[in-house]
Amino acid sequence: LRSRTLFLNETGDPALDAPYIEYNGFLVDRDHAPALEQRMLAFLAGDRGPDGLPDWDEIRFGGVPGRYRQFALATGLGVRLVGANGTARVDLDAIRASAMPYLDHLSANTRHQIRRSARGYEVHGPLALDAAGTVDEAIGFLDELARLHQAYWIGRGRPGAFAQPHMARFHRRLIAAALPDGAVELLRVRAGDHAIGYLYNLIHRGWVGAYCSGFAYAGDTKLKQGYVAYRLCNERHLAAGNRVFDFLAGDNRYKTSLGKADQPLFHFDLQRGRPKLRIEAALLRLRDRLGGRKT
Repeated sequence: LRSRTLFLNETGDPALDAPYIEYNGFLVDRDHAPALEQRMLAFLAGDRGPDGLPDWDEIRFGGVPGRYRQFALATGLGVRLVGANGTARVDLDAIRASAMPYLDHLSANTRHQIRRSARGYEVHGPLALDAAGTVDEAIGFLDELARLHQAYWIGRGRPGAFAQPHMARFHRRLIAAALPDGAVELLRVRAGDHAIGYLYNLIHRGWVGAYCSGFAYAGDTKLKQGYVAYRLCNERHLAAGNRVFDFLAGDNRYKTSLGKADQPLFHFDLQRGRPKLRIEAALLRLRDRLGGRKT
């Protein structure tokens, strides 16, 4: 069913929104965020003035903290949950204060997999982490990351993050603008001259976000490329004095193996009481019930 939909910090075009916003929300003073966010949601729900928002049936809130959903439910309007994703992070400050190595904060099984993988790769030479020092070098790393990333996801029947041609252009421009200021980094993980993979991180005031990666997957499934790469990456940022390494949204097991689960992010629609939306909701409930039956 068609509806007039507004989007918070997104265009509504899946192709253009391919960078996938996370930690979305209103731009408000951090010290007063929850109170202001609740009032802003209440304002949106009650807005009827001719000089306010364009007339709407739904407002999509994508990648927002759980409190936004609670504030939306408090408005009395309909709230349709579209999805939720867990997040995970490494508290670098706490590890640094403990005076214990990063590995010692992981489970025995994760440590075993990291060490076994490291030994497997070290037949090619010592493990190393290279940070791109120039924009041209970073874009070269990005091209290799995208090639490996796409090969993996296409092999699994998925389009991959770089399926849209404009994504490469977007990231090239972002890197050119942000790398000189230290707001992004492109890393190559290698064993000797053998490239294991590439990491693309965002950096802001001691926060490091794992935006994207690409790995050269070997035939040996016991070799955990991501475990080795992010171990070296976290050790790099511990040494650099950064405060947190954020794996961002996603329910991949490696994120909670290498970090600790944190607040989930929600995607939901705030809906006015339009008959067509009530019909849609009833049909979705019916689909879910029928889908759960055994045949």
